[in-house]
Amino acid sequence: MKAIINPEKCICCKKCAVAKACPIKAVFRLGEGEPAVVDMGLCHGCGLCAAECPAKAVVLRES
Repeated sequence: MKAIINPEKCICCKKCAVAKACPIKAVFRLGEGEPAVVDMGLCHGCGLCAAECPAKAVVLRES
């Protein structure tokens, strides 16, 4: 499983809850006001990011 972020649903939280939830820092933002992105090489599909996203912009998919 890998996390996928839907940029159309991402509300670009000032303090990204998804990035803070990721224990391996696979989720980050490229800049302020930009949607979060996932480094697929690091993501191991734990699902913590999906559970924390207030906009429900994160889904887990088979890799």
